[in-house]
Amino acid sequence: MRRREILGAGAVLLGGGVVGTAVGVDPVPADTASEPAYLEDGEVVYEREPLRLRAPTDTARRGGSIAFEVHHAGTSGRIDLGCNVPWAVQSYEEGTWNHVVWTDERWHDLCATVIGPGDTLATTVPLSAAGVADERGVSGPEADVTFTPGTHRFVLAGTSPPLAVNFNVLPAE
Repeated sequence: MRRREILGAGAVLLGGGVVGTAVGVDPVPADTASEPAYLEDGEVVYEREPLRLRAPTDTARRGGSIAFEVHHAGTSGRIDLGCNVPWAVQSYEEGTWNHVVWTDERWHDLCATVIGPGDTLATTVPLSAAGVADERGVSGPEADVTFTPGTHRFVLAGTSPPLAVNFNVLPAE
């Protein structure tokens, strides 16, 4: 009798996990407060064939915005950049890259953004809490952000490994 109770409990837990996953809920919640999901995709790199990531200007004022361009430098194949091109911004402080903000809700959409050979896709990131709050895919807690002057990096979170480019945030005028 004891074995049947254990097997029954296991089936209930497994079934709940499958149903939770199907509706987009983790069966075991992740510790999202300590590490955003994009950090699980491996080490952030600055070069990734055939993609090129650049910032037309490498400085922007706090409160403004900064543009980034993703270019497919290859001659064949399309590359999936994730749903609505998910991104993150990190700051460099005391020799360490620290998470600032990311488009966490975009990971739950069922869509894809692809880029073909020779194509370039532009993305603009606001450098203010109000601008970030208006961004599609940024959840409420993530929108409460302060961009401090200094070195930052834009991370293209929808690629594996994540691709980055550095930029500087200047004080507001």
